[in-house]
Amino acid sequence: MIENGVQLMKISKIISAIVLMSACPIQLGWAQGIEVPERADGEGQYERLVLRGGYIIDGTGSPA
Repeated sequence: MIENGVQLMKISKIISAIVLMSACPIQLGWAQGIEVPERADGEGQYERLVLRGGYIIDGTGSPA
């Protein structure tokens, strides 16, 4: 009785491994996605960046 259970477990492990390995190429095909169209260059570098309404954190970990 125990030997049948052990053999059944081995067979189920083998079957599940085969199913998982056959699903991997399908997922790789989905990862390709659609092609993105070419973009034109932006306006370039700006002279200054202005951020308003923010907090300055100096990184020391102490309260302000």
